[in-house]
Amino acid sequence: MKRASVSDPSYRVVELKPSKKKSKYQKCDKIVKRKVPILKWLPQYQISYIFFDVIAGLTVWLTSIPASMADSVVAGLSPEFGLYSAYMGTFIYTILGSCRELVIG
Repeated sequence: MKRASVSDPSYRVVELKPSKKKSKYQKCDKIVKRKVPILKWLPQYQISYIFFDVIAGLTVWLTSIPASMADSVVAGLSPEFGLYSAYMGTFIYTILGSCRELVIG
């Protein structure tokens, strides 16, 4: 049996090109990251920012407590409902929100 050499005209190198078709898992991953923004920015988060982010979060939260309690009283509810909205809205927005400059109260 004769081995093909590079100089042989019947010798061909076939290069496999990667498929441009995305798998269903890549499409699903893209959709989930678009709907849950924390999955996009959290892996790139720098730990050096955590102190400043905690200070900013506490400041916003402490500022929104009286406003949310007053809003619940105006709506005819007890002030506890205002406290729930002061931290639960902000917590959920942290995971699902996409605008960093928004203050939830």
